[in-house]
Amino acid sequence: ALNGAKIDLGGAAKGFAAKKICKLFVRENIVSAMASLGSSSIAFIGTKPDGSLWKAGLKVPYAQGNEYFAVVSLKDKFLSVSGGYERYFVKDGKRYHHIFDKKTGCPAQSGLESVTVVSDNAVLTETYSTALFVMGLEAAMDFYKQNNGFEAVFLTSSKQVYCTDGLKNNFDFDGKHYGYVYCD
Repeated sequence: ALNGAKIDLGGAAKGFAAKKICKLFVRENIVSAMASLGSSSIAFIGTKPDGSLWKAGLKVPYAQGNEYFAVVSLKDKFLSVSGGYERYFVKDGKRYHHIFDKKTGCPAQSGLESVTVVSDNAVLTETYSTALFVMGLEAAMDFYKQNNGFEAVFLTSSKQVYCTDGLKNNFDFDGKHYGYVYCD
């Protein structure tokens, strides 16, 4: 590592690991499971033992506890979240997070606080959540319209929440008391 700098492939690697875990579960005839690979990556296998969908809370950025602005209900899906609110430091009053924009070499300033991606493909959820975060809302929505295989929830820095069409029936917004606005 040059001057102690390192590259962390945790995002894509977590997707790869989630895929392998699910294959192992299937091989062992496990039909109902949830596997968390950290706070930002979850694999859902089947439904809960009672037959209901798994529920995942989408965290309010910078919240001290388990506060959620929405809940998504899922079956046989992977979920990944990217945001600059969990891994960051503050220097001279400015916050620097861990998601870099390759064009600037600096932390992405895209106008998004978080991006949640849901898909059948674990590696895709990991890579897309980060890429969409860097793109910003407009470019990310254009990318969504031109590509299949995933759904997303976007939380902007101005507290607006957007959910893609394919996820709306499994999306419960509960962020009004945090000042968030759901933009349908």
